Amino acid sequence: MRTSLLRVSIPLLLIAAATMLLLLPGASAFAQTSLLDRSFGNGGVEAFHIPGGDSTFDLTNAMALQRDGRVILAGTSFDSSGFSAFALARVDSDGVLDTTFGEGGMVRFDADSSDLFDQVEGVAIQPDGKIVFVGTVMNSTLVSYLAVGRLMPNGKRDSTFGTTGVGEFAASRGTTTTIGLSVGILPDGRIIAAGNATDASNVGYFVVFRLLPNGTLDPSFNLSGVATVQVLNGTWSSVTCRSMSIEPNGQIVVAGYASDNSRDRAFAVARLDSDGTPDLSFGENGNRVISIQAGNIREDEASSVLTDSEGRIILTGSTELADSSYRFAAVRLNPEGLNDNSFGTGGIATVGISGAMGTSGQARASVLISGGRILMAGLAMTDTSYHDLFAFAVLDSDGTLAPAITGNGTYMLNVGPSTPSFNLATCLAVGTGGRVLLGGITSDSSNPADQLFTVARVIPLDQILGISVSASSLPAECSLYQNYPNPFNPTTAISYRLSKVSRVTLKIYDVLGREVATLVNCRQNAGSHTVQFDASRLSSGVYFYRLVAEDNSGRGFVSTKKLDLIK
Repeated sequence: MRTSLLRVSIPLLLIAAATMLLLLPGASAFAQTSLLDRSFGNGGVEAFHIPGGDSTFDLTNAMALQRDGRVILAGTSFDSSGFSAFALARVDSDGVLDTTFGEGGMVRFDADSSDLFDQVEGVAIQPDGKIVFVGTVMNSTLVSYLAVGRLMPNGKRDSTFGTTGVGEFAASRGTTTTIGLSVGILPDGRIIAAGNATDASNVGYFVVFRLLPNGTLDPSFNLSGVATVQVLNGTWSSVTCRSMSIEPNGQIVVAGYASDNSRDRAFAVARLDSDGTPDLSFGENGNRVISIQAGNIREDEASSVLTDSEGRIILTGSTELADSSYRFAAVRLNPEGLNDNSFGTGGIATVGISGAMGTSGQARASVLISGGRILMAGLAMTDTSYHDLFAFAVLDSDGTLAPAITGNGTYMLNVGPSTPSFNLATCLAVGTGGRVLLGGITSDSSNPADQLFTVARVIPLDQILGISVSASSLPAECSLYQNYPNPFNPTTAISYRLSKVSRVTLKIYDVLGREVATLVNCRQNAGSHTVQFDASRLSSGVYFYRLVAEDNSGRGFVSTKKLDLIK
């Protein structure tokens, strides 16, 4: 059996670093390097070390794509003593480090100088360009906290957020460890951070925090700013978070795996209502545990969760077979949390990576693309000595491999400086023109412990699949959200979503219907938008804001909501 590489905790990263020193060269499987976009970075790849640490062990864990095509990479950078710091970098749309960000395009810092381990696991970008990240800090007493930080667009810490740009949070229940893994931003600017916590009995559970835009806990969320989810039954005693998604109605879906007292694991998912309480209409008491291989429960781990335009929930990750090989795996649930039988076999699809050793591969990230297709990325195992390749696969909306004009729907890429080398894709995004961006780590076989921040770009997917492909992250319909805060004095944020490029007006009216302010009057792209309204010159009272959006076909969306100004 080969140990799963799906995720390692902070203390285990040191073990991983030592293990890499012991790896021996081996044979490499065929890698489709022709799929790399040679106009990006150095032959399709940009790989580098984060300055400030005196080690060569840097890990990329997360990626976010800016509207202008620039890419934020986030993760961890170790020093020679084995301690780690937060690490982020930004590359231009052509794959070159953006020197307007941090120092030479990179940022490395500790939440506190006494911390032993700081690492970033998730990252998101606010409409104003500020960068929000989630991760973990471990202090000198070996206690871990979930950390949420915010950077200015230039990479400097946002001093208006938390404590000097970072806030640290612990779950309840007498926890000894709280780890942050995924982050999202609500239209009103509040932040959802998800992770897992472990109590003194080593029982793990999902934990979700909601923060106000200034980085403090939102007391209106589950009465405390934090919600926890545990799955306890006759088989499963603990759950571990890996990913989180926010549905258009504000509900929160958290996914990962459930484990028992042995090494068996199964996909686990839970859904919370927008107020942080369990959604009891979902699954069984708000959660589900799903075994991929019936009668052969081994290491099944969901690493990513998505929600499609029909409200169906998609879990992707990996499953271990009886011969100890792995497969990419996907599960699709209907909005009620039951297996969607129109997908794969009984709602479950598994994929072997063609050309890999035993077609073995592990998925770490996924996105939805046009047509309801699922793009998954991770690693392909090529031998028993951890000489692995970036791998990705595309599933059709029914769970079968998408037809392709190049290859068979599964692909491997060697993005390292030599062959063989260690490659692991941990995150992905779809950029303009359907170009896939894969983030992760890579190393040279001559020094496997020399691990670099890495991002690679693949040729447009339409050249691989033969169809037009774009990211499927745009809302299916327009929405206008309640302003936040409300009541307010004197400023508040108004957020909305557009399903298409539209001519937009957003105006403020008093109770007599008189227009008192115009906040937006221009064409805007599809997606989420947030506008700040400053009512300093207005008197206290009730006002209304009205959004009108008209797309190119002349179809319009109109919505009005009330806001209360109290001075």
